[in-house]
Amino acid sequence: MPPHRSHIVALGCLVALVAVFLTRIHFGIAAVWAVSWTIAIPRGGFALAGLAALPVLLAAMPRPDALAMAIPNGPVTLFGSVTLVRRDYTENSSGIEVTANGLRYRAYIKPALCILPGDRIWLTGRGTEACVPDGAPSVQAAASACRIEPGAQSLPRACTEIRLALEARLHALLPLNEALLVSNLVLGSGTRVPTDLAAAHRATGLSHLLAVSGAHAAMLSMLLGLQSLHGGRRRRIGTVHLTIAMMLLFSYGAITGFEPPVFRALASYALAGYGMRTGRKLGVMTGLAWPALFSCLLAPDGILGASFWLSYAAVGGLWLAGPPRADTALERFVLCPIRASFWATAMTAPWTLGWFGQLAPWTVLLTPILAPLVAALLFLGLATSIGALLVPMLGTVCAMPLSILARTYANAVQLADSLPATPIHAFTTPSMIWLALAAITGLTVAAVLRTRGSALLGCAIAALPHFLPAAPPDAPSLQLFAIGHGQCCLVTSNTGRNIVIDCGSQQNLLLPARRLEQAMHRRCIDVLVLTHADRDHTGTVKGLCGRLPILRAILPAAMRDHPAAHALALQHCKITFLLPGERDAGEPGITVAAPRVTAATDNDASLWTTVAFVGLSVQLPGDAQQRGIEAAIAEHIAGRADVLVLPHHGRPEVAIDTLLDVVQPLLCLVSNQCGEGNSVQGGTVVRRGVPTFATGECGSILLIGGAEPRIQGTQGLLLPKREKGD
Repeated sequence: MPPHRSHIVALGCLVALVAVFLTRIHFGIAAVWAVSWTIAIPRGGFALAGLAALPVLLAAMPRPDALAMAIPNGPVTLFGSVTLVRRDYTENSSGIEVTANGLRYRAYIKPALCILPGDRIWLTGRGTEACVPDGAPSVQAAASACRIEPGAQSLPRACTEIRLALEARLHALLPLNEALLVSNLVLGSGTRVPTDLAAAHRATGLSHLLAVSGAHAAMLSMLLGLQSLHGGRRRRIGTVHLTIAMMLLFSYGAITGFEPPVFRALASYALAGYGMRTGRKLGVMTGLAWPALFSCLLAPDGILGASFWLSYAAVGGLWLAGPPRADTALERFVLCPIRASFWATAMTAPWTLGWFGQLAPWTVLLTPILAPLVAALLFLGLATSIGALLVPMLGTVCAMPLSILARTYANAVQLADSLPATPIHAFTTPSMIWLALAAITGLTVAAVLRTRGSALLGCAIAALPHFLPAAPPDAPSLQLFAIGHGQCCLVTSNTGRNIVIDCGSQQNLLLPARRLEQAMHRRCIDVLVLTHADRDHTGTVKGLCGRLPILRAILPAAMRDHPAAHALALQHCKITFLLPGERDAGEPGITVAAPRVTAATDNDASLWTTVAFVGLSVQLPGDAQQRGIEAAIAEHIAGRADVLVLPHHGRPEVAIDTLLDVVQPLLCLVSNQCGEGNSVQGGTVVRRGVPTFATGECGSILLIGGAEPRIQGTQGLLLPKREKGD
């Protein structure tokens, strides 16, 4: 593009970026913003800047969607057309999405069935309501209770059939964990890798190597001899060679389900191939703009997600890095890849902080080191799965080296996870206004100076709000999150310190960690209290360790060898183990106590947490049952409090009346799942005239202390304000 037009490109990027933020507020405002640039300011080529915002508007445009079918608890019989199929090899089950009469529902069938998109299915199973408000209901069914009628042949059906067949061959030849890794690397996100390995990829900034993306398409294109289409040594590619290579690339994209990053990369390669055959040079803006427009038309949801913006920021970084500066082996295979990795990491830093709240500086070196290994896994994984499908003996021969490569790669990523500063966590979650101001300032600096150094400075300015100190809150607060059957509670003190009590969900392993990330302004857990070892209270701790720094943890002594304790120790978290009868009052306003219970279950031995701030007094007894409650009362652990979180998710408890007599709460809360109402204990409390609210009905519950205590829920019931002095 001529130099005098570069300012229009920069302005177009700015207009599109502002449109992204406006779509989060209201679609109409974003539309007016784009149209005003396109129509109201038509002179000087500035209308092109407004056109840059149109793909964003297409992506954000409200679209009619199929409604989720209401499924009651208990036996149900359903039938419809299968639209999506996923297989879980760890559980030997099939997850499907079925559409019937414009409604859709999810079903999980065990053991796994051979089922494809387009098939008609009749099944009888157990219906389960959503565990959280506005969640998706599902049906659990046995394979023997299903009848399948094959559907008509179609391209999506054929691609899914090939993918499942290749995946099955990999799982037949490799150990489970290695098969999951290779299937994810080669065939896409339909297969989940082990949780520990996924967390290690995230912490080291290598997630782009794990998921099938444009990088995988680039690796495959190099194996097919198309490196001259995007950089590399210029050489002529024959028509037959180009045609066959592009057919193979698009076949691979179809098998992986044309995931958005792969689709954009393939569209860019198709444009480059067309330009090469017609003698036209593919410019950077052309190579980026057309795939974005295609994505808006075919998969508009993806353009507002992390993948789109990270991909395009990385491409911008690769463009700034430039081609090799010398024709030497050192430059081409060492310095140039490191330089490219550095610029890609720098350009994606503001987006990585915005979506994930962390940076992974080691990815600058790890990406060029491990990318060749991923390319080898991609090539050998495809060769093994396809070979096993066509010539079983060939797959058997390739399986051993593939297994060794997969194990080597997994060990390398987990070793890298032990390096210091993996990752660097953001200090705070800034407001949208500060993010917009920082982004506009950074873009202005880069557009005015137009140098590589100014681009780097612009990214630093855009990332700066994430590392500014967080202002303390106006009042202390307590949030009880809606996560289904489980418990996750965040207490924020007057000074902004974050105390988390439990982190686990029986139905959704990652939901508690996501809820915490969304709720925290200051991105740090000062104290994590795990009341006892049950999965619905501790199951998310491993994932939480990779998302947020945890400075200190308080656990029962019985959890010394628990996986959650090991995960916290690996993060260098200071852990305090409480023996029965011990207390910890090291955090102002927070007291954690372990009742002295003999011959107790894990529930009865639950730690009790008491929160006492101005205008906010709460007691959380974990899953304590009769023995635990009686011990806590005898040792004066249980005492008067304004708010009581009912123990054991409000399930039947003979000692609840005794506990209520001691605590005398003004308000009770319950952490439960949808369909359980206020719980059995909640019914007892309501009959006493005490207001009771449950996360299964109200969604996440926020209790704010201070001079004017108040309470609110995100969904369901409208919670009344607590009057001052109540």
